[in-house]
Amino acid sequence: MALGEADLLDRLAAACNDDGEFGLAARFWTGALRLELGDTRGDLVLDEGRVSAVVQCAGDTPDEPGWVCVSAPESVWAQVLAPVPAPYFNDILPARAAGLEIEGHTETFWQYYPAVRRAVDLLRAERQRTAVP
Repeated sequence: MALGEADLLDRLAAACNDDGEFGLAARFWTGALRLELGDTRGDLVLDEGRVSAVVQCAGDTPDEPGWVCVSAPESVWAQVLAPVPAPYFNDILPARAAGLEIEGHTETFWQYYPAVRRAVDLLRAERQRTAVP
């Protein structure tokens, strides 16, 4: 299963900017949310809680304020992004037991965990919207 349609992260960025829940949870976040979906990798650049750009990943995730990275092999993302995720795959925290990794600035992650979780929910919805039956 290829997770990375060419515009998946662009669609996610638009969904985040249109979503009130994400906007509330991400308010004041300036930095980047890096998503590594198997071979699909990109940074959602955030400016005061709005996604201002989607750029290709460059180098390792900085351990600097504002930076968060969520990565996993495609097999794990397939379960996390399933229409009805199995137990332990319904959230990124328990999915760490299956190989999902969270990197970057620890304080930023916990400060904006609700926004990261909402972004994954929106990613699930975008993925399902375009999934081939």
